[in-house]
Amino acid sequence: MNKSVVLGVVMSVMSASAMAEMINTHAIVGFGEAKYPKDFSHYDYVNPGAPKGGHVTYSDIGSYDNFNRYASRGVSAALSDSYYDTLFVASADEIDSSYPLIATGASYDADYTEITFTLNPEARFHDGDPIDAEDVVF
Repeated sequence: MNKSVVLGVVMSVMSASAMAEMINTHAIVGFGEAKYPKDFSHYDYVNPGAPKGGHVTYSDIGSYDNFNRYASRGVSAALSDSYYDTLFVASADEIDSSYPLIATGASYDADYTEITFTLNPEARFHDGDPIDAEDVVF
């Protein structure tokens, strides 16, 4: 099943012609064209044959008291935002381009007042439960 979630608020009254001009895209690009096609397998700077395994240690100055990056109290741990997948993820070799991660694409109107994300039906939490529109809004 293809689920969509609308995030944001329509900021102005749109004409019927503007409403009909929904732009469907696989990538969100600030200007120009997306470098990667719809079903690309990996970014050019990624080696899909790289060795797997091992461990990495990161350091940071300071302390933390919360692993929840979005908690209203406390200091979150360094890099704790990497625990969460997002609808789209930025490309490191383009300026202002993002590609789907738990989404499959987006539709937006010509005056940029509304955007609808289409969720990937195969997107799952760590326990195997599917990610749905209510999860994204939460």
